[in-house]
This record gives sequence, structure tokens and C-alpha cells, in this order.
Amino acid sequence: MFCDADDWFSPDMCEIMYKAITENETDVACCDVKLEYAEDLSEEEKRLRNSVGYYTIHKSGKYMLDNRRIMRTNVILCNKIMRRDLVEKILPFYPPIKVHEDSLFWYLYAFNAQSIFYVDRQLYHYFLRPHSIMSNVKMTGTKNPNRMDVIKIADDVMDYVLNRGNPTEKETELVILIYEELATVISEMLESDEQIKICDLINRKIHEKMHASAYFYPVGSLILNLEDNHLLPHLVWQKFMLRTHRRFNMLVGKKVSDRLQFKILLNEMKIRHKKGVIGTR
Repeated sequence: MFCDADDWFSPDMCEIMYKAITENETDVACCDVKLEYAEDLSEEEKRLRNSVGYYTIHKSGKYMLDNRRIMRTNVILCNKIMRRDLVEKILPFYPPIKVHEDSLFWYLYAFNAQSIFYVDRQLYHYFLRPHSIMSNVKMTGTKNPNRMDVIKIADDVMDYVLNRGNPTEKETELVILIYEELATVISEMLESDEQIKICDLINRKIHEKMHASAYFYPVGSLILNLEDNHLLPHLVWQKFMLRTHRRFNMLVGKKVSDRLQFKILLNEMKIRHKKGVIGTR
């Protein structure tokens, strides 16, 4: 188990977490997090870092740790208990980093874990203070000189998987999902030309090293993977349905939501990619 210097465990956290992982014979157990705020934390920092939904697990009990579950579980280490033998297995591959170290550790561990148990209790107290490393990353945005480093976490994960030899379809899919997650995180920290640069780098690495299909490209303010398993006719039908939805809203005087507009844009970009209008394969 891990605990940051500013944070604290509930008195019975260690006992509850130990029982969760041993009695249920899982590879990791995860609990809810209680956010604690420093008195001098600004409202802007609270707004940027108040991700209550992210730290709430919304589950209870034992689950298989498939790719979907891995990506939906928050990456922080301090609300988890892990098996020592699996931790020791990944330590030789864990490089010294200062930002997003939890993300890398969790992803490497998840590649070796099979199951997880969720404890639906707020046992870990996460203290949010001003001027922390993560606070500075979010507050400085495009002015942060190290913002491009975030994507290196996915690079390290890819290298780890390739080091193990002959990645499975599941492992390849997980690497791409991690790139998707981190590309979204970094998107709004980048200028438009930097977004294109990052997309080119990611696409080249996935194609050349993993021999897999993916195509990352800026959509609005976000970097997204336009590769879609659906055939072109399905995307065209989806385009018709989305546009019909928008037209109906306009006819009845209902505001067209930003979410619907974004879905229409993303669908259009996927169609263009399928047709070869943007990008090369």
C-alpha cells in the first residue's frame, strides 16, 4: 500500500483492504477516496482538481480486470492494495518520473493482474493543497514546458509490452486505449501545431512498433482515435441519425447541445478517415 505525505488512511483502512484482497483472492483491491481541501486552496484550483466522480468507484465486489475495467478504474495508487509479487515483477521496468507516475505504475501492474475487488467506502483521505505538481501542470496548461511528457507514459507502457514479446490482441488494444486516454488528457495543454505533431508521433509508433491500426487526429479541441471497427455504411447511417436528431431539435425550438454537435463532428471525421480523405494508412 502507498500513502502520500500529505494524505492519510482511515483508522481501519489497512485491515479492510487486506481482508478484501486476501479473502476474495484478487490481485488488487480499490476503495473510494475522500477529498480534503487546504484552507488556502483557490476556487480556480478547486474547480480544476475537484474530480469527485473520478475518485468514486461506483462499484462493489469482485470483477475480472479486463481492458474496459482497467481504463475505468482511477490510476491513483494510494486507494489500492496490491500483491507484492506482482509489484516486484514490474519494478525493474519502472523508470524514475515525476509526473503521472501513478498512471504508469497502475498500467504496468494491470498488465499482470487478473481481478480486482472494489470496496465501496471512503477509506483514503486525499489532501488537495495549492502549488502541488499536478496543480501546476493543470494551471499552466500550454505554458507548461513539460506538457508533452505526459504521452511518454504510454510510450513506456508500449516498450514494456513489446519487451515481454509477442503482444496479444488484448495487450495491443490496451496500449491503444492508454494512448487514447493520455492524448485526451494532454489535448487542451497543446497548441494546434503541437497536437498534429503528437498525433503523427503516436500513429507512427503504433503502426511501426505494434503493427496495429489506429489513427489519432485533432477533433475540435481533443485528440481522438478515428479508427472505428464499424464499416463505412454504419457510420453513414449514424450520420443520418445524428443529423436527424439535430434537425428535430431545431424544429421544436430545442437547443442543440454541445455534446450532440461534437458527436456529429466526430462521426464526420471518422467517415472522412474511412474514405481516406484525411490521413494515410
